[in-house]
Amino acid sequence: MFVLLGDRLCSAMSHIKFLSIFSRPVSFIKNEIGSVTIEFALLVPLIMIPLYVGMVDLTTAFMAKRKLTMAVYQTANVLAQHDKLTVSQVTAILEAGKSTMYPLNETKFKSKYSLLKLTPSGSTVVWSYGDAPRTVNANVNVEQAVIDLFKNGNLQNVLYSESTYESQSTLLSFLKIMGLSENYKLTETYYTRPRIGETITIIP
Repeated sequence: MFVLLGDRLCSAMSHIKFLSIFSRPVSFIKNEIGSVTIEFALLVPLIMIPLYVGMVDLTTAFMAKRKLTMAVYQTANVLAQHDKLTVSQVTAILEAGKSTMYPLNETKFKSKYSLLKLTPSGSTVVWSYGDAPRTVNANVNVEQAVIDLFKNGNLQNVLYSESTYESQSTLLSFLKIMGLSENYKLTETYYTRPRIGETITIIP
């Protein structure tokens, strides 16, 4: 009888040892899952915050580019619809064009508008107004398509619009320690032919 009980006890102990061997991997897996969950919770903010800020920067850049294009197009279109303008009228039109940039910072919007007299090799400035205007009679390189219109006799003068908008990136401002510039510049150029006659005369 004692021998039988001893055999059964040994069998039970062996069974317990057998189960304990297979229970260790399960415990190990549970510990690993817990560690991964904690690491994921710690890393998510480090990934999502720059991603969110980057999306905001990208959206702002798209809006700024669209407004920059609208400001240049609308201002040039108004100027081109006149055959004669006074200096004060030109200044008022340019100031109205700046307001198109709202709600963005208008002070970072720079533009200039020049009437160019086309030549077979390029163009010369007739007049220029705006921020850092071009020098009268200075040579300006224009696109070949514009010169081709002149050569075909379809165009004598063209209104050349140039504008820039300097914006600041929130994301890059956090990365200044890496030597990256936090500012970026958007540019826009636009050619418009005078709507009335061949030129636009500025009256002092």
